[in-house]
Amino acid sequence: MKNLFVLREGCSDLESKMLTERGRAQMSTQAQTIQSLINGDTISLLCSTAPATLECAKIFEEAFGVSAVSHDLLWSGNGSPYRKLFNCKQATDIVLQCESRTVVVITHSEYTDKWLPALSKAILKKTTRQYLTILKGNGWRLDCELGGLTLLTTCC
Repeated sequence: MKNLFVLREGCSDLESKMLTERGRAQMSTQAQTIQSLINGDTISLLCSTAPATLECAKIFEEAFGVSAVSHDLLWSGNGSPYRKLFNCKQATDIVLQCESRTVVVITHSEYTDKWLPALSKAILKKTTRQYLTILKGNGWRLDCELGGLTLLTTCC
């Protein structure tokens, strides 16, 4: 794996749980940003089974011409089958099984915030500090070849 992108789902409506116009714009921006960073590499697209992340994944499916693989395990919030059972190791194993040079994971705050140090240790072989909570529609890029970590933000 060359690049790993872990994105927090875009802004969504509290009642319908679906993306707002802003959330769709955030995900379109992230897809364009990632396309510019990966130089045509193939991607694996992973997401949780939450309605908003499935909708985010559709935007990426259209942008990259791939199908997303959804996992209940990548969602531990309200309505999740894994409610309060956040598991860094199992989530990391899902990512490490991907054979593409670039992996994009669309998930939730518990993963974008708490999972990052575990991923850095497993993939980059170095310990990183705990990161701050990121806003919806934003994410992290782990450059697995250079060992770098970059925050990806949207201005939508």
